[in-house]
Amino acid sequence: MRRRKRKKQRKIILASMIGLLCIMSAGYAAFQTNLNLTAKGNITSKKITPNELKNNIVTSGDGLYKDVTEEGRCIYRGSNPDNYIKFNNELWRIIGIESDNSLKIMCENNTGGAIAWDDDANPEWETASLNKYLNETYYNTLTEEVKNFISNHIFYVGKLYLNWDEEVSLTSLSTDVNNEKRAIWEGNVGVLNATDFIKSSIDSKCISARSSWLSADDMPCKNQNWIYKEGKNFWTINANDPYNPKYEHNGWLIHNYMGGYGLDGKYSNSGAELMAFPVVFLKSDITLSGDGTKEKPYIIKE
Repeated sequence: MRRRKRKKQRKIILASMIGLLCIMSAGYAAFQTNLNLTAKGNITSKKITPNELKNNIVTSGDGLYKDVTEEGRCIYRGSNPDNYIKFNNELWRIIGIESDNSLKIMCENNTGGAIAWDDDANPEWETASLNKYLNETYYNTLTEEVKNFISNHIFYVGKLYLNWDEEVSLTSLSTDVNNEKRAIWEGNVGVLNATDFIKSSIDSKCISARSSWLSADDMPCKNQNWIYKEGKNFWTINANDPYNPKYEHNGWLIHNYMGGYGLDGKYSNSGAELMAFPVVFLKSDITLSGDGTKEKPYIIKE
């Protein structure tokens, strides 16, 4: 009788131990699963502000640089920096982070074909037909949710001096920037500044607007420059301030180099379309997720 009783007790103890082990294993598995989910959740929900992007400054190669001409501003430079951002269900790219921490971004898609800077060749952005198109026709295609992220912002629309006979060393980038700042316009949508194109190149010879064309075989500013789009011609927001009156109705156009073109033109001499890529400023209080690559662009978080 005692032996049977002992065997029964052993079976009960063994069963209890097995049950306890099962409970512990299940608990550990649940803990591990929860830990993994929490970790993954933290990674995907990590948010970053425009100001925090400034912590990623580089001094060589593709990436985010300090803007040497404007205190507190940073700009993306190089062939393909990680500056992609999804906006309006399209891919855009960040030109720079302004001193007020707003993001200046440019759409990867153009406005939809050939377009003049101004139909009457008037070199004032405030009355330009492209301005009217972008801030009325184009802007009104955006949803209210998208519009809410856009900052009504100052654009520098001063005319940029053009003299192909001038020595490159006599025209500094700071002078070009100051010329752009001689006139300002406040609005929702524009196109990029002429100096945005210059600054985005990391070719050491690209040092000013004039240096974008040194000879037919030497156009340094298109090199190592993410803004350059091979085979495409597109407007900047700046008209020419010419040394020669015959160029007074020209605007700065980007193609292989940056040069003047008739503001009322829609096609180049070769028949290529003259395009416009919309530029807006995003509010400084937005937060982002993503890493800025084309595969995982920055996304504005609610």
